[in-house]
Amino acid sequence: MIVTVYGCAVIIVALYFFILNLLNSIWIRNHTQKTYTVSGPKVSVLIPARNEEKNIEACVVSFLRQSYQNYEIIVLDDNSEDATGQILERLQKENPSILRIIKGKPLKTGWNGKPYAMHQLTDAAQGEIFLCTDADTVHSKDSVAWAVTQLEYFHADMISGYVNEKLETFGECMTVPVMFLLTSLVLPIFISRHTKSVATAAAIGQFIVLRASSFKEAGGYGIIRNKTSEDIYMARNMKRKHFLPLFLDAKTVVSCRMYEGYKQSLKGLSKNIADFFGNNLFAVALIAVAAIIGLLLPLPLSIVLLCLGYMNALWLFIGALLYFATWLAVCIDRKLPIYIAFLYPVLFYNLLVLIISSGIRTHKKKGFEWKGRIVS
Repeated sequence: MIVTVYGCAVIIVALYFFILNLLNSIWIRNHTQKTYTVSGPKVSVLIPARNEEKNIEACVVSFLRQSYQNYEIIVLDDNSEDATGQILERLQKENPSILRIIKGKPLKTGWNGKPYAMHQLTDAAQGEIFLCTDADTVHSKDSVAWAVTQLEYFHADMISGYVNEKLETFGECMTVPVMFLLTSLVLPIFISRHTKSVATAAAIGQFIVLRASSFKEAGGYGIIRNKTSEDIYMARNMKRKHFLPLFLDAKTVVSCRMYEGYKQSLKGLSKNIADFFGNNLFAVALIAVAAIIGLLLPLPLSIVLLCLGYMNALWLFIGALLYFATWLAVCIDRKLPIYIAFLYPVLFYNLLVLIISSGIRTHKKKGFEWKGRIVS
């Protein structure tokens, strides 16, 4: 009886996730517009760079080849300790008319690194539109034009979306796709445009487009100065201030390799978990328990029970198959390796590791080391 009830509950949850992911994917795909403009308001491309000697040149060069005609590129060297500064100086000398380099100020008390870097960049920008991106991204020639197209078509104040995530190791394949849980298990993106609820707002810091006037009116980066998941909090704040943020599909114009290998992936993702839930350790603990009971256990437990002859465990197995179907849909939609779907329990296990690690470090107030700094 208990197994049957448990199995039915898992099926209900898994079916909800499957439907949510399907509706989100359809909405994102159908509403993302094809690029149709190459001129218009001035765009400020804003790139914070700290210890990015491996990535920064490819990122900047991709922006030097844009089809859009009215834009500037501003890169902030955020007190880098590697060759980032020298690379940027060379690129600036080669492209003085369009590329501007800013030397970052020492990190101010009360600020996290990225919000403070972006605060300096937005202060220096002259454009009517801000295109905020990370130094480890690479952009197609239509990236800026795509950004303006989406913003103008929807009369939106903020656009973000999933980019094409490059996964080059097995460890990355088993960790980085956890980010897609945002639209698979958590946020109903498909109703965001039609509700005032901030809970439907989403953003990915790899690619954010902002109407400068709206963003400044909403409080800019000062409102989210101490946030690690500054992208999500920015979208929530914009919606709270009655502006329109939208989440679309940017994979055709932006690609990114977020992390190099398993350890760096865990380290990078764990710093965002507790912050996403407002550092509420009770909520983090509940999520950890729910992840174990609802996501991790159904497949192995159903297999063991079925092997022992408990046929009512078939309900659990059906629920596990629905989880698989959801991840298969995610892999197809995001153009990820299909084998990730077959190993989804490993993804859920890594999610649990991330939740527990984030909760423990938050409880002990140790913070998270990232790019040579401690972020809280």
